[in-house]
Amino acid sequence: MPSIAFLTDSKEAFEQISSLESKSILDSFNGEYGITGIIVRIGENAEAALIYYPSIPSLSLSLLSDLTTAGVRIAFKLGTAYSITKELSPGNIVIARAAVREDFISDNIVDPKLPAIPDFDLYFKVKRSLMSRLLQPGEEKRGNKAVGCIALSLGYIGKHINIKGGRISSLIKAPRLCAIDKDTSIFYTYGYLRSLRSISILVVRESFSSYSTFDLEDMEEQEEIKKRVSESIVNIYTALKDSMDYIVGSEIVEK
Repeated sequence: MPSIAFLTDSKEAFEQISSLESKSILDSFNGEYGITGIIVRIGENAEAALIYYPSIPSLSLSLLSDLTTAGVRIAFKLGTAYSITKELSPGNIVIARAAVREDFISDNIVDPKLPAIPDFDLYFKVKRSLMSRLLQPGEEKRGNKAVGCIALSLGYIGKHINIKGGRISSLIKAPRLCAIDKDTSIFYTYGYLRSLRSISILVVRESFSSYSTFDLEDMEEQEEIKKRVSESIVNIYTALKDSMDYIVGSEIVEK
């Protein structure tokens, strides 16, 4: 197993990234992992493993445990999330600089008082790389597409979001929170325990704010957003691969 793993919960992005890699790379291992629903693609001489997995906290914990046992030391989560701020719309990128632990799993493996935070050297290098590669000239004046903020990891998102009304529970309208996913906190708390350098990079797939609604009946819009999200994840993957020597190197980035 390579020391680096890219994990995504977007099946569309997983398939697009797979098609980018050469056939010889994917021939060495190209099949389902022992846990149903997880697909691993890896080559004999590949520098990284590519993994599709359902975003379920308990499953994520089992997968991370097996990956670290197999030799993975750096994990990039290229996930999807809900936005809970008006500044972020579908396709925008969130680099989680912390996570609020409401996943119902991480409290069982580490003291709830400990924060869920990434490897900060990795965080700053990833943020710098993505900002320089994914923003076009002039875009920084209109607001960043790649932002660092705090993600809320909820075990059961549906309990806190009224999808038809496009509204969120007052329970999660907290300052500095900008996005919701299911397992960033697992990545960060497990990384703390096992010295797994982890970073969660999320692409907004749906946007919820106090004053917005989301028309789930508009299938054409849904397909367009799904395409936008998968393309964003593929672009992130490509940018990270191109910057990998800098990101995983020993040079400490200036904060």
